[in-house]
Amino acid sequence: MLIAMSKQPPTAPAPKAYAYIRLSSTPQTLGEGEQRQLRASKKFAKRHGLVIDETLNDLGVSAYRSGNSRKGALGTFLKLVEDGVIARGSMLIVESLDRLTRDKAGDALNLLLALTKGGIRIGITGQNTILDELSYSVMHSVMADLARSHSESEHKSMRSKDNWQVKREKAADGVPVSRQCPLWLVVKRRKFHLLEDRAAIVRRIFEMYVSGIGRYVIASTLRAEGIPPWNKRKPIWHASYIQKLLHNRAVIGEYLPEVTTEEGRKRTETIPNYYPPIIPQELFDHAQNIATTRARKQSGRKGKRFTNLFQKLAKCSACGGPMRYLDRTRDKTRKDGVRPWARYLVCSRALEGQDCKNRQYYNYLLLENFVLAGGLSDVDVVAAAGVHSETAKKQAETIEALGAQLTKVDAEIQNALKFLGNPELAGLDELERTLVDKQKKRRELQTQMGTARADAAEARQAAEDSIQFRHLRELERRAYAETLEGINMSDEAVYARRVRIAMEMRSVIERVECEAEHKVTITTRSGTAYELDGREWTFVTKGPKGPSGKQSVARVFAGRAVTRLEVE
Repeated sequence: MLIAMSKQPPTAPAPKAYAYIRLSSTPQTLGEGEQRQLRASKKFAKRHGLVIDETLNDLGVSAYRSGNSRKGALGTFLKLVEDGVIARGSMLIVESLDRLTRDKAGDALNLLLALTKGGIRIGITGQNTILDELSYSVMHSVMADLARSHSESEHKSMRSKDNWQVKREKAADGVPVSRQCPLWLVVKRRKFHLLEDRAAIVRRIFEMYVSGIGRYVIASTLRAEGIPPWNKRKPIWHASYIQKLLHNRAVIGEYLPEVTTEEGRKRTETIPNYYPPIIPQELFDHAQNIATTRARKQSGRKGKRFTNLFQKLAKCSACGGPMRYLDRTRDKTRKDGVRPWARYLVCSRALEGQDCKNRQYYNYLLLENFVLAGGLSDVDVVAAAGVHSETAKKQAETIEALGAQLTKVDAEIQNALKFLGNPELAGLDELERTLVDKQKKRRELQTQMGTARADAAEARQAAEDSIQFRHLRELERRAYAETLEGINMSDEAVYARRVRIAMEMRSVIERVECEAEHKVTITTRSGTAYELDGREWTFVTKGPKGPSGKQSVARVFAGRAVTRLEVE
Protein backbone atom coordinates (compact mmCIF):
# COMPACT_ATOMS: atom_id res chain seq x y z
CA MET A 1 0.00 0.00 0.00
CA LEU A 2 1.01 3.60 -0.53
CA ILE A 3 0.30 4.60 3.09
CA ALA A 4 3.90 4.08 4.05
CA MET A 5 5.09 6.65 1.54
CA SER A 6 5.97 10.12 2.73
CA LYS A 7 3.69 12.93 1.60
CA GLN A 8 6.65 15.32 1.71
CA PRO A 9 8.72 14.40 -1.36
CA PRO A 10 12.53 14.68 -1.31
CA THR A 11 14.20 17.31 -3.42
CA ALA A 12 14.66 14.98 -6.38
CA PRO A 13 12.80 11.67 -5.95
CA ALA A 14 14.27 8.82 -7.97
CA PRO A 15 12.03 7.07 -10.56
CA LYS A 16 10.65 3.74 -9.38
CA ALA A 17 8.60 0.85 -10.71
CA TYR A 18 5.15 0.01 -9.29
CA ALA A 19 3.10 -3.09 -10.00
CA TYR A 20 -0.68 -2.61 -10.16
CA ILE A 21 -2.85 -5.65 -9.44
CA ARG A 22 -6.63 -5.51 -9.79
CA LEU A 23 -9.32 -8.16 -9.47
CA SER A 24 -12.95 -7.23 -10.03
CA SER A 25 -14.56 -9.33 -7.33
CA THR A 26 -13.64 -10.87 -3.98
CA PRO A 27 -14.13 -14.49 -5.16
CA GLN A 28 -11.44 -13.94 -7.83
CA THR A 29 -8.90 -13.44 -5.04
CA LEU A 30 -9.19 -17.15 -4.28
CA GLY A 31 -7.79 -18.02 -7.70
CA GLU A 32 -4.41 -17.46 -9.39
CA GLY A 33 -5.20 -14.05 -10.90
CA GLU A 34 -3.28 -12.04 -8.30
CA GLN A 35 -0.11 -14.15 -8.48
CA ARG A 36 -0.30 -14.30 -12.29
CA GLN A 37 -0.38 -10.51 -12.59
CA LEU A 38 2.44 -10.11 -10.06
CA ARG A 39 4.70 -12.65 -11.82
CA ALA A 40 4.14 -10.96 -15.19
CA SER A 41 4.93 -7.54 -13.66
CA LYS A 42 8.22 -8.78 -12.19
CA LYS A 43 9.28 -10.35 -15.50
CA PHE A 44 8.41 -7.14 -17.36
CA ALA A 45 10.35 -5.02 -14.88
CA LYS A 46 13.41 -7.30 -15.12
CA ARG A 47 13.24 -7.25 -18.95
CA HIS A 48 13.44 -3.44 -18.85
CA GLY A 49 16.13 -3.25 -16.18
CA LEU A 50 13.78 -2.27 -13.34
CA VAL A 51 13.00 -3.60 -9.87
CA ILE A 52 9.45 -3.31 -8.51
CA ASP A 53 9.56 -1.01 -5.51
CA GLU A 54 5.94 -1.38 -4.41
CA THR A 55 2.77 -3.29 -5.32
CA LEU A 56 -0.63 -1.58 -5.49
CA ASN A 57 -3.59 -3.87 -4.88
CA ASP A 58 -7.22 -3.20 -5.78
CA LEU A 59 -8.72 -6.58 -4.93
CA GLY A 60 -12.47 -6.88 -5.35
CA VAL A 61 -12.61 -3.41 -6.97
CA SER A 62 -14.25 -2.79 -10.35
CA ALA A 63 -12.69 -0.54 -12.99
CA TYR A 64 -16.12 0.04 -14.54
CA ARG A 65 -17.36 3.60 -13.90
CA SER A 66 -13.93 4.55 -12.42
CA GLY A 67 -14.39 2.63 -9.16
CA ASN A 68 -10.65 1.98 -8.74
CA SER A 69 -9.42 5.42 -9.86
CA ARG A 70 -11.83 7.29 -7.59
CA LYS A 71 -11.43 5.45 -4.29
CA GLY A 72 -9.06 2.52 -4.76
CA ALA A 73 -5.28 2.18 -4.54
CA LEU A 74 -5.08 3.57 -8.07
CA GLY A 75 -6.89 6.70 -6.90
CA THR A 76 -4.30 7.14 -4.13
CA PHE A 77 -1.50 6.67 -6.68
CA LEU A 78 -3.01 9.33 -8.97
CA LYS A 79 -3.19 11.79 -6.07
CA LEU A 80 0.48 11.20 -5.22
CA VAL A 81 1.40 11.71 -8.89
CA GLU A 82 -0.52 14.98 -8.89
CA ASP A 83 1.21 16.11 -5.67
CA GLY A 84 4.64 15.31 -7.09
CA VAL A 85 5.38 12.56 -4.56
CA ILE A 86 5.79 9.94 -7.31
CA ALA A 87 8.88 10.83 -9.34
CA ARG A 88 8.56 11.64 -13.02
CA GLY A 89 9.90 8.79 -15.10
CA SER A 90 8.48 6.15 -12.76
CA MET A 91 6.67 3.19 -14.32
CA LEU A 92 3.27 1.71 -13.47
CA ILE A 93 3.18 -1.91 -14.66
CA VAL A 94 -0.16 -3.55 -15.46
CA GLU A 95 -1.24 -6.78 -17.14
CA SER A 96 -3.47 -4.94 -19.62
CA LEU A 97 -5.21 -1.60 -19.92
CA ASP A 98 -8.50 -3.08 -18.70
CA ARG A 99 -6.79 -3.58 -15.33
CA LEU A 100 -6.58 0.24 -15.16
CA THR A 101 -9.96 1.16 -16.61
CA ARG A 102 -13.10 -0.21 -18.18
CA ASP A 103 -14.68 3.21 -18.58
CA LYS A 104 -15.98 4.89 -21.71
CA ALA A 105 -13.19 5.66 -24.18
CA GLY A 106 -13.14 9.39 -23.37
CA ASP A 107 -12.94 8.91 -19.60
CA ALA A 108 -10.40 6.11 -20.00
CA LEU A 109 -8.21 8.32 -22.20
CA ASN A 110 -8.33 11.09 -19.59
CA LEU A 111 -7.02 8.62 -17.00
CA LEU A 112 -4.10 7.61 -19.25
CA LEU A 113 -3.30 11.25 -19.99
CA ALA A 114 -3.37 12.10 -16.27
CA LEU A 115 -0.71 9.45 -15.72
CA THR A 116 1.48 10.18 -18.74
CA LYS A 117 1.30 13.98 -18.30
CA GLY A 118 2.43 13.41 -14.72
CA GLY A 119 5.57 11.79 -16.13
CA ILE A 120 4.43 8.22 -15.43
CA ARG A 121 5.21 5.52 -17.97
CA ILE A 122 2.67 2.70 -18.27
CA GLY A 123 4.11 -0.77 -18.85
CA ILE A 124 1.67 -3.29 -20.34
CA THR A 125 2.92 -6.84 -19.74
CA GLY A 126 0.42 -8.54 -22.04
CA GLN A 127 1.59 -6.52 -25.06
CA ASN A 128 5.18 -5.84 -23.95
CA THR A 129 4.47 -2.14 -24.58
CA ILE A 130 5.33 1.06 -22.76
CA LEU A 131 3.08 4.11 -23.01
CA ASP A 132 4.37 7.58 -22.23
CA GLU A 133 3.84 11.17 -23.40
CA LEU A 134 5.40 10.37 -26.78
CA SER A 135 3.39 7.22 -27.51
CA TYR A 136 0.97 8.86 -29.91
CA SER A 137 1.75 6.33 -32.66
CA VAL A 138 0.03 3.55 -30.72
CA MET A 139 -2.93 5.63 -29.57
CA HIS A 140 -5.29 4.16 -32.17
CA SER A 141 -4.71 0.63 -30.92
CA VAL A 142 -4.94 1.87 -27.34
CA MET A 143 -8.32 3.50 -28.00
CA ALA A 144 -9.56 0.33 -29.67
CA ASP A 145 -8.45 -1.67 -26.63
CA LEU A 146 -10.19 0.74 -24.26
CA ALA A 147 -13.40 0.62 -26.31
CA ARG A 148 -13.32 -3.19 -26.24
CA SER A 149 -12.86 -3.24 -22.46
CA HIS A 150 -15.75 -0.84 -21.93
CA SER A 151 -17.94 -2.85 -24.29
CA GLU A 152 -17.21 -6.03 -22.34
CA SER A 153 -18.10 -4.31 -19.07
CA GLU A 154 -21.32 -2.98 -20.57
CA HIS A 155 -22.27 -6.48 -21.72
CA LYS A 156 -21.52 -7.82 -18.22
CA SER A 157 -23.65 -5.05 -16.75
CA MET A 158 -26.52 -5.89 -19.10
CA ARG A 159 -26.24 -9.59 -18.26
CA SER A 160 -26.26 -8.68 -14.56
CA LYS A 161 -29.41 -6.58 -15.07
CA ASP A 162 -31.03 -9.45 -16.98
CA ASN A 163 -30.13 -11.81 -14.13
CA TRP A 164 -31.59 -9.34 -11.66
CA GLN A 165 -34.82 -9.16 -13.69
CA VAL A 166 -35.12 -12.94 -13.43
CA LYS A 167 -34.48 -12.74 -9.68
CA ARG A 168 -37.01 -9.93 -9.38
CA GLU A 169 -39.68 -12.07 -11.03
CA LYS A 170 -38.85 -14.90 -8.62
CA ALA A 171 -38.92 -12.48 -5.68
CA ALA A 172 -42.36 -11.28 -6.74
CA ASP A 173 -43.51 -14.91 -6.39
CA GLY A 174 -41.98 -15.12 -2.91
CA VAL A 175 -39.01 -17.29 -3.99
CA PRO A 176 -35.80 -16.37 -2.05
CA VAL A 177 -33.18 -14.86 -4.36
CA SER A 178 -30.50 -14.94 -1.65
CA ARG A 179 -29.79 -16.68 1.64
CA GLN A 180 -29.59 -13.25 3.28
CA CYS A 181 -32.79 -12.40 5.11
CA PRO A 182 -34.03 -10.76 8.34
CA LEU A 183 -32.76 -12.45 11.47
CA TRP A 184 -36.19 -13.77 12.46
CA LEU A 185 -36.19 -15.87 9.25
CA VAL A 186 -33.99 -18.58 7.79
CA VAL A 187 -33.81 -19.99 4.23
CA LYS A 188 -34.16 -23.76 3.90
CA ARG A 189 -34.80 -25.63 0.65
CA ARG A 190 -35.46 -22.35 -1.20
CA LYS A 191 -38.16 -21.31 1.23
CA PHE A 192 -38.35 -18.86 4.13
CA HIS A 193 -38.94 -20.46 7.53
CA LEU A 194 -40.04 -18.40 10.51
CA LEU A 195 -38.09 -18.49 13.79
CA GLU A 196 -41.17 -18.10 15.95
CA ASP A 197 -39.33 -17.22 19.19
CA ARG A 198 -37.65 -14.25 17.49
CA ALA A 199 -40.80 -13.19 15.66
CA ALA A 200 -42.61 -13.12 19.02
CA ILE A 201 -39.97 -10.73 20.40
CA VAL A 202 -40.40 -8.42 17.38
CA ARG A 203 -44.18 -8.41 17.91
CA ARG A 204 -43.68 -7.62 21.59
CA ILE A 205 -41.36 -4.71 20.72
CA PHE A 206 -44.03 -3.18 18.46
CA GLU A 207 -46.75 -3.67 21.06
CA MET A 208 -44.62 -2.06 23.78
CA TYR A 209 -43.82 0.88 21.53
CA VAL A 210 -47.43 1.66 20.53
CA SER A 211 -48.46 1.38 24.18
CA GLY A 212 -46.24 4.38 24.95
CA ILE A 213 -42.96 2.71 26.01
CA GLY A 214 -39.86 4.32 24.49
CA ARG A 215 -36.95 2.68 22.69
CA TYR A 216 -34.52 3.00 25.61
CA VAL A 217 -36.93 1.39 28.06
CA ILE A 218 -37.73 -1.41 25.61
CA ALA A 219 -34.01 -2.16 25.19
CA SER A 220 -33.32 -2.07 28.92
CA THR A 221 -36.33 -4.34 29.58
CA LEU A 222 -35.08 -6.96 27.14
CA ARG A 223 -31.60 -6.78 28.68
CA ALA A 224 -32.97 -7.07 32.21
CA GLU A 225 -34.98 -10.16 31.27
CA GLY A 226 -31.88 -11.78 29.80
CA ILE A 227 -33.40 -12.24 26.34
CA PRO A 228 -30.50 -13.18 23.98
CA PRO A 229 -29.91 -10.53 21.28
CA TRP A 230 -29.48 -11.70 17.70
CA ASN A 231 -28.06 -8.60 16.03
CA LYS A 232 -24.57 -9.58 14.87
CA ARG A 233 -22.81 -6.21 14.73
CA LYS A 234 -23.38 -5.35 18.40
CA PRO A 235 -24.81 -8.37 20.19
CA ILE A 236 -26.74 -6.37 22.76
CA TRP A 237 -30.22 -4.87 22.92
CA HIS A 238 -29.83 -1.11 22.50
CA ALA A 239 -32.12 1.70 21.44
CA SER A 240 -30.64 2.15 17.95
CA TYR A 241 -31.39 -1.48 17.05
CA ILE A 242 -34.94 -1.15 18.40
CA GLN A 243 -35.27 1.90 16.14
CA LYS A 244 -34.17 -0.12 13.10
CA LEU A 245 -36.61 -2.92 13.89
CA LEU A 246 -39.52 -0.48 14.26
CA HIS A 247 -38.82 0.95 10.78
CA ASN A 248 -37.88 -2.31 9.03
CA ARG A 249 -40.55 -2.93 6.38
CA ALA A 250 -39.54 -6.59 6.20
CA VAL A 251 -41.82 -7.16 9.21
CA ILE A 252 -44.81 -6.57 6.88
CA GLY A 253 -43.26 -8.74 4.15
CA GLU A 254 -41.66 -6.08 1.93
CA TYR A 255 -38.26 -6.52 0.24
CA LEU A 256 -36.37 -3.32 -0.65
CA PRO A 257 -33.34 -4.20 -2.82
CA GLU A 258 -30.97 -1.56 -4.18
CA VAL A 259 -30.77 -1.30 -7.98
CA THR A 260 -28.01 0.51 -9.93
CA THR A 261 -29.33 2.86 -12.62
CA GLU A 262 -27.65 3.65 -15.95
CA GLU A 263 -25.98 6.66 -14.31
CA GLY A 264 -24.46 4.46 -11.62
CA ARG A 265 -26.79 5.73 -8.91
CA LYS A 266 -28.59 3.58 -6.39
CA ARG A 267 -32.35 3.47 -6.09
CA THR A 268 -34.58 1.26 -3.99
CA GLU A 269 -37.36 -0.92 -5.35
CA THR A 270 -40.18 -2.33 -3.26
CA ILE A 271 -41.27 -5.94 -3.72
CA PRO A 272 -44.33 -6.71 -1.56
CA ASN A 273 -45.19 -10.12 -0.09
CA TYR A 274 -41.61 -11.36 -0.42
CA TYR A 275 -41.06 -12.26 3.25
CA PRO A 276 -43.65 -13.90 5.51
CA PRO A 277 -45.23 -10.92 7.36
CA ILE A 278 -45.04 -11.06 11.16
CA ILE A 279 -46.67 -7.70 12.01
CA PRO A 280 -50.14 -6.58 10.87
CA GLN A 281 -50.10 -3.57 8.53
CA GLU A 282 -52.26 -1.57 10.96
CA LEU A 283 -49.82 -2.11 13.84
CA PHE A 284 -46.84 -1.16 11.67
CA ASP A 285 -48.54 2.02 10.42
CA HIS A 286 -49.53 2.93 13.99
CA ALA A 287 -45.89 2.60 15.10
CA GLN A 288 -44.72 4.83 12.21
CA ASN A 289 -47.26 7.50 13.10
CA ILE A 290 -46.12 7.49 16.73
CA ALA A 291 -42.47 7.71 15.67
CA THR A 292 -43.23 10.64 13.36
CA THR A 293 -45.13 12.49 16.09
CA ARG A 294 -42.31 11.98 18.61
CA ALA A 295 -39.69 13.10 16.09
CA ARG A 296 -41.58 16.32 15.44
CA LYS A 297 -41.78 17.04 19.15
CA GLN A 298 -38.07 16.34 19.68
CA SER A 299 -36.61 17.89 16.54
CA GLY A 300 -34.66 21.02 17.37
CA ARG A 301 -35.94 21.15 20.95
CA LYS A 302 -34.43 19.66 24.10
CA GLY A 303 -37.57 19.63 26.24
CA LYS A 304 -39.87 22.57 26.85
CA ARG A 305 -37.16 24.48 28.70
CA PHE A 306 -33.88 23.01 27.37
CA THR A 307 -33.35 20.88 30.47
CA ASN A 308 -29.70 19.82 30.01
CA LEU A 309 -27.25 22.72 29.91
CA PHE A 310 -24.30 20.29 29.93
CA GLN A 311 -25.19 18.58 26.67
CA LYS A 312 -22.00 17.83 24.64
CA LEU A 313 -19.89 18.88 27.63
CA ALA A 314 -20.39 16.11 30.19
CA LYS A 315 -18.41 12.92 29.51
CA CYS A 316 -17.84 9.69 31.42
CA SER A 317 -14.22 9.54 32.62
CA ALA A 318 -14.25 5.72 32.46
CA CYS A 319 -15.16 5.25 28.79
CA GLY A 320 -15.26 8.77 27.31
CA GLY A 321 -18.90 8.33 26.31
CA PRO A 322 -21.51 11.10 26.61
CA MET A 323 -23.58 11.49 29.76
CA ARG A 324 -27.33 11.19 29.29
CA TYR A 325 -29.83 13.36 31.14
CA LEU A 326 -32.55 11.45 33.05
CA ASP A 327 -35.62 13.06 34.58
CA ARG A 328 -36.87 10.96 37.51
CA THR A 329 -38.90 13.69 39.20
CA ARG A 330 -42.24 11.89 38.93
CA ASP A 331 -43.04 9.76 41.96
CA LYS A 332 -46.59 8.44 42.50
CA THR A 333 -45.71 7.36 46.05
CA ARG A 334 -45.28 10.98 47.19
CA LYS A 335 -48.20 13.17 48.16
CA ASP A 336 -47.49 15.80 45.53
CA GLY A 337 -46.25 13.16 43.05
CA VAL A 338 -42.91 14.93 42.47
CA ARG A 339 -39.28 14.55 43.54
CA PRO A 340 -37.88 17.89 42.29
CA TRP A 341 -34.25 16.97 42.98
CA ALA A 342 -34.33 13.68 41.00
CA ARG A 343 -32.54 14.79 37.84
CA TYR A 344 -29.43 12.86 36.90
CA LEU A 345 -26.57 12.43 34.46
CA VAL A 346 -25.76 8.80 33.62
CA CYS A 347 -23.18 7.29 31.25
CA SER A 348 -25.11 6.42 28.08
CA ARG A 349 -22.92 3.40 27.34
CA ALA A 350 -23.40 1.97 30.80
CA LEU A 351 -27.14 2.66 30.60
CA GLU A 352 -27.35 0.59 27.41
CA GLY A 353 -25.43 -2.28 28.99
CA GLN A 354 -22.30 -1.75 26.92
CA ASP A 355 -18.68 -2.06 28.05
CA CYS A 356 -18.63 0.71 30.68
CA LYS A 357 -18.73 -0.11 34.40
CA ASN A 358 -19.51 3.43 35.53
CA ARG A 359 -23.17 2.98 36.48
CA GLN A 360 -23.34 5.90 38.93
CA TYR A 361 -26.11 8.51 38.88
CA TYR A 362 -24.78 12.08 39.20
CA ASN A 363 -27.22 14.67 40.53
CA TYR A 364 -27.66 17.12 37.67
CA LEU A 365 -28.91 20.01 39.78
CA LEU A 366 -25.68 20.09 41.81
CA LEU A 367 -23.85 20.99 38.61
CA GLU A 368 -26.35 23.37 37.05
CA ASN A 369 -26.94 25.36 40.22
CA PHE A 370 -23.20 25.76 40.81
CA VAL A 371 -22.78 27.32 37.37
CA LEU A 372 -25.91 29.48 37.48
CA ALA A 373 -25.16 30.70 41.01
CA GLY A 374 -21.86 32.14 39.80
CA GLY A 375 -19.59 29.30 40.90
CA LEU A 376 -17.47 29.86 37.82
CA SER A 377 -15.74 33.05 38.91
CA ASP A 378 -15.75 36.18 36.78
CA VAL A 379 -11.97 35.76 36.59
CA ASP A 380 -12.46 32.45 34.75
CA VAL A 381 -15.14 33.88 32.49
CA VAL A 382 -12.99 36.85 31.51
CA ALA A 383 -9.93 34.59 31.15
CA ALA A 384 -11.91 32.33 28.79
CA ALA A 385 -12.80 35.39 26.75
CA GLY A 386 -9.10 36.23 26.73
CA VAL A 387 -8.26 32.75 25.41
CA HIS A 388 -10.72 33.20 22.56
CA SER A 389 -9.51 36.75 21.90
CA GLU A 390 -5.92 35.52 21.73
CA THR A 391 -7.01 32.83 19.27
CA ALA A 392 -8.75 35.46 17.14
CA LYS A 393 -5.58 37.60 17.24
CA LYS A 394 -3.40 34.70 16.10
CA GLN A 395 -5.84 33.90 13.30
CA ALA A 396 -5.75 37.54 12.21
CA GLU A 397 -1.95 37.32 12.01
CA THR A 398 -2.29 34.08 10.02
CA ILE A 399 -4.74 35.77 7.62
CA GLU A 400 -2.30 38.64 7.11
CA ALA A 401 0.59 36.24 6.39
CA LEU A 402 -1.54 34.17 4.00
CA GLY A 403 -2.62 37.35 2.22
CA ALA A 404 1.03 38.29 1.63
CA GLN A 405 1.77 34.81 0.27
CA LEU A 406 -1.27 34.98 -2.03
CA THR A 407 -0.13 38.35 -3.41
CA LYS A 408 3.31 36.91 -4.13
CA VAL A 409 1.95 33.78 -5.82
CA ASP A 410 -0.47 35.84 -7.94
CA ALA A 411 2.45 37.96 -9.16
CA GLU A 412 4.48 34.83 -10.01
CA ILE A 413 1.52 33.39 -11.96
CA GLN A 414 1.19 36.61 -13.96
CA ASN A 415 4.90 36.48 -14.81
CA ALA A 416 4.61 32.85 -15.89
CA LEU A 417 1.65 33.71 -18.14
CA LYS A 418 3.71 36.47 -19.78
CA PHE A 419 6.49 33.98 -20.54
CA LEU A 420 3.96 31.51 -22.01
CA GLY A 421 2.82 34.28 -24.35
CA ASN A 422 6.36 34.54 -25.75
CA PRO A 423 6.49 32.43 -28.98
CA GLU A 424 10.14 31.53 -28.31
CA LEU A 425 9.33 30.10 -24.88
CA ALA A 426 5.87 28.65 -25.55
CA GLY A 427 5.63 24.88 -25.12
CA LEU A 428 8.41 24.55 -22.53
CA ASP A 429 7.39 21.73 -20.17
CA GLU A 430 9.24 23.33 -17.26
CA LEU A 431 7.32 26.57 -17.68
CA GLU A 432 3.96 24.79 -17.86
CA ARG A 433 4.79 22.71 -14.77
CA THR A 434 5.78 25.86 -12.88
CA LEU A 435 2.46 27.48 -13.76
CA VAL A 436 0.53 24.38 -12.64
CA ASP A 437 2.46 24.29 -9.34
CA LYS A 438 1.79 27.98 -8.68
CA GLN A 439 -1.92 27.62 -9.40
CA LYS A 440 -2.07 24.64 -7.06
CA LYS A 441 -0.26 26.67 -4.38
CA ARG A 442 -2.79 29.50 -4.82
CA ARG A 443 -5.72 27.11 -4.30
CA GLU A 444 -4.11 25.76 -1.14
CA LEU A 445 -3.56 29.28 0.21
CA GLN A 446 -7.13 30.27 -0.58
CA THR A 447 -8.42 27.22 1.31
CA GLN A 448 -6.20 28.05 4.30
CA MET A 449 -7.39 31.65 4.17
CA GLY A 450 -11.05 30.58 4.29
CA THR A 451 -10.40 28.28 7.26
CA ALA A 452 -8.47 30.99 9.15
CA ARG A 453 -11.23 33.55 8.59
CA ALA A 454 -13.89 31.12 9.84
CA ASP A 455 -11.81 30.26 12.93
CA ALA A 456 -11.20 33.93 13.68
CA ALA A 457 -14.92 34.75 13.43
CA GLU A 458 -15.78 31.81 15.69
CA ALA A 459 -13.17 32.88 18.26
CA ARG A 460 -14.46 36.48 18.27
CA GLN A 461 -18.02 35.25 18.82
CA ALA A 462 -16.87 32.92 21.62
CA ALA A 463 -15.09 35.81 23.33
CA GLU A 464 -18.29 37.88 23.22
CA ASP A 465 -20.30 34.88 24.47
CA SER A 466 -17.98 34.45 27.46
CA ILE A 467 -18.57 38.00 28.61
CA GLN A 468 -22.33 37.87 28.01
CA PHE A 469 -22.49 34.60 29.96
CA ARG A 470 -22.23 36.57 33.22
CA HIS A 471 -25.37 38.59 32.44
CA LEU A 472 -27.52 35.64 31.32
CA ARG A 473 -26.32 33.54 34.24
CA GLU A 474 -27.58 36.18 36.66
CA LEU A 475 -30.91 36.44 34.83
CA GLU A 476 -31.47 32.66 35.00
CA ARG A 477 -30.48 32.56 38.66
CA ARG A 478 -33.09 35.21 39.44
CA ALA A 479 -35.64 33.41 37.27
CA TYR A 480 -35.65 30.46 39.66
CA ALA A 481 -37.92 32.63 41.80
CA GLU A 482 -40.79 32.61 39.34
CA THR A 483 -42.75 35.15 41.37
CA LEU A 484 -40.31 37.92 40.55
CA GLU A 485 -41.87 40.60 38.42
CA GLY A 486 -40.42 41.62 35.10
CA ILE A 487 -39.01 38.19 34.13
CA ASN A 488 -40.71 36.34 31.28
CA MET A 489 -41.15 32.74 32.46
CA SER A 490 -43.05 31.40 29.44
CA ASP A 491 -41.70 28.14 27.98
CA GLU A 492 -40.50 29.92 24.84
CA ALA A 493 -38.68 32.65 26.79
CA VAL A 494 -37.04 30.19 29.19
CA TYR A 495 -36.06 27.88 26.33
CA ALA A 496 -34.44 30.70 24.34
CA ARG A 497 -32.61 31.97 27.41
CA ARG A 498 -31.25 28.55 28.39
CA VAL A 499 -30.18 27.73 24.82
CA ARG A 500 -28.10 30.90 24.84
CA ILE A 501 -26.65 30.03 28.26
CA ALA A 502 -25.75 26.51 27.05
CA MET A 503 -23.96 27.91 23.99
CA GLU A 504 -22.06 30.42 26.09
CA MET A 505 -21.15 27.79 28.70
CA ARG A 506 -19.29 25.97 25.93
CA SER A 507 -17.26 29.10 25.31
CA VAL A 508 -16.14 29.07 28.97
CA ILE A 509 -16.01 25.35 29.86
CA GLU A 510 -13.52 23.02 28.21
CA ARG A 511 -14.93 19.74 29.56
CA VAL A 512 -16.96 18.16 32.37
CA GLU A 513 -15.75 14.75 33.59
CA CYS A 514 -17.96 12.46 35.68
CA GLU A 515 -15.59 10.31 37.71
CA ALA A 516 -15.67 7.55 40.34
CA GLU A 517 -17.55 7.96 43.64
CA HIS A 518 -19.79 10.68 42.19
CA LYS A 519 -16.90 13.07 41.77
CA VAL A 520 -17.24 15.66 38.98
CA THR A 521 -14.54 17.95 37.56
CA ILE A 522 -15.35 21.05 35.49
CA THR A 523 -12.30 22.35 33.61
CA THR A 524 -12.46 25.84 32.12
CA ARG A 525 -10.74 27.10 29.00
CA SER A 526 -8.50 29.24 31.17
CA GLY A 527 -7.03 26.06 32.69
CA THR A 528 -8.55 26.15 36.18
CA ALA A 529 -10.78 23.40 37.51
CA TYR A 530 -13.71 22.99 39.90
CA GLU A 531 -14.22 19.68 41.67
CA LEU A 532 -17.44 18.37 43.18
CA ASP A 533 -16.70 15.89 45.97
CA GLY A 534 -19.60 14.99 48.19
CA ARG A 535 -21.53 18.19 48.79
CA GLU A 536 -18.67 20.65 48.34
CA TRP A 537 -17.20 22.43 45.35
CA THR A 538 -13.45 23.10 45.38
CA PHE A 539 -11.53 25.59 43.23
CA VAL A 540 -8.30 23.96 41.99
CA THR A 541 -5.32 25.82 40.53
CA LYS A 542 -1.90 24.52 39.56
CA GLY A 543 1.16 26.42 40.71
CA PRO A 544 4.89 26.21 39.92
CA LYS A 545 6.89 23.01 40.31
CA GLY A 546 8.64 22.49 43.64
CA PRO A 547 12.20 21.27 44.33
CA SER A 548 11.09 17.66 43.90
CA GLY A 549 9.79 18.43 40.40
CA LYS A 550 6.15 17.95 41.37
CA GLN A 551 3.70 20.64 40.40
CA SER A 552 2.05 22.39 43.33
CA VAL A 553 -1.73 22.37 43.52
CA ALA A 554 -3.82 24.86 45.47
CA ARG A 555 -7.36 24.00 46.62
CA VAL A 556 -9.85 26.56 47.87
CA PHE A 557 -13.42 26.04 49.03
CA ALA A 558 -15.73 27.30 46.24
CA GLY A 559 -19.16 26.70 47.74
CA ARG A 560 -21.75 24.20 48.89
CA ALA A 561 -23.43 21.93 46.35
CA VAL A 562 -27.19 22.54 46.44
CA THR A 563 -30.20 21.18 44.58
CA ARG A 564 -32.13 24.43 44.90
CA LEU A 565 -30.97 28.00 44.36
CA GLU A 566 -31.76 30.59 47.00
CA VAL A 567 -32.64 34.01 45.62
CA GLU A 568 -32.20 37.10 47.73
